[in-house]
Amino acid sequence: MSLHYDSIEQLPEHLRKQAKEKLGIVATVEQVYCNQVAPKQNKYHVSSAPDRTYKGVVYDSKREMLYYRDTLEPRLLSGELDYVLRQVPFELGAGVKYVADFVTLSLMDLVCG
Repeated sequence: MSLHYDSIEQLPEHLRKQAKEKLGIVATVEQVYCNQVAPKQNKYHVSSAPDRTYKGVVYDSKREMLYYRDTLEPRLLSGELDYVLRQVPFELGAGVKYVADFVTLSLMDLVCG
């Protein structure tokens, strides 16, 4: 026994949703415009680019952007830090790679340290 439907819209609600996901059918413009469909959440729950952009730089996360803005930038402006590098890769050995969000450098630490 088989069932035949002429369109996805004839399917029961729970099957309609599954069929649309399997077929990759996105919501209609009207549904999105009227907020009937929630935007797809990022896998890592990262906020949208405008939320994590500061002075034209898009950070990997909002928390990273806030840390730079609220902690590192004031230290740079006060002269406590001379350089801040972003997304610095480190090879830890055995093929393990770590990317640091920030690496800070104060020349006074090099001279006096």
